[in-house]
Amino acid sequence: MKKLLLILILAMSTVSCELFSKSYWDRVEKSEREEGRRCFKDSSGYYYCKDKYGNLVD
Repeated sequence: MKKLLLILILAMSTVSCELFSKSYWDRVEKSEREEGRRCFKDSSGYYYCKDKYGNLVD
């Protein structure tokens, strides 16, 4: 049980460090720019993205 808990803590700390990494988000933003994707927040608080042709994308 202790080994499983330690492995879980290690995995969570590794993932959380990657999520807060500036270089990771710079790569994400660069790939979105290259694809022509732009994301917006509407008045009700929902986010949506459009490609360079104006189509909604995931």
